[in-house]
Amino acid sequence: MTVQIITNSLVVLADAHNPTLISDYFLLESGIIDNVEQINKSSVIITPALSSLNLKDGTQIQINPGKLIMTSQSGDQVFDRGQKYCSSLSFIKGIAVGINFDVNISQINAEKWFKKFNLTKSSALCLEVKHQYKSCNITSSKISNDLIRAQFNFHYQLPKNTPLGEITIDFKKEWQKNLKLLKTFTKESYQ
Repeated sequence: MTVQIITNSLVVLADAHNPTLISDYFLLESGIIDNVEQINKSSVIITPALSSLNLKDGTQIQINPGKLIMTSQSGDQVFDRGQKYCSSLSFIKGIAVGINFDVNISQINAEKWFKKFNLTKSSALCLEVKHQYKSCNITSSKISNDLIRAQFNFHYQLPKNTPLGEITIDFKKEWQKNLKLLKTFTKESYQ
């Protein structure tokens, strides 16, 4: 069995993100980018309701008033940039953080895996992980007899009115722990 990470994403729910913040100036000042040349200028959309942009390294950033989403194939970049974004915005109150993975599980008997959990060919499986504010939801779908696409969503509920700049979760360390957990779960659940 092989587990391949397709995308890593960070989701930060808050009561008042400002989508117009993702200007060149903010991205540079917060350390999210080192140089404005990192931005794919043709991808930039900035409005009060929704802003999005792509960086040349493949990172996608979307912000609406309730949510920041950063996605990339490289978890290192996403979680470092997400931490910098939050550290720069201590006046915004956070609600929750999601550390998410889209994965392909190949070289597997998909029917056997789905039967083990009494799942249909496209189902959600909820796994509770015991940790401070953390839980995990898994959604999976059978692509072929030997390939499953799964989404692992690790959810961290923040204490009420936590300023983004005061989040104590180390996104990169949690990403590494969760990556290990999803690989262990996938391998052990198939036996």
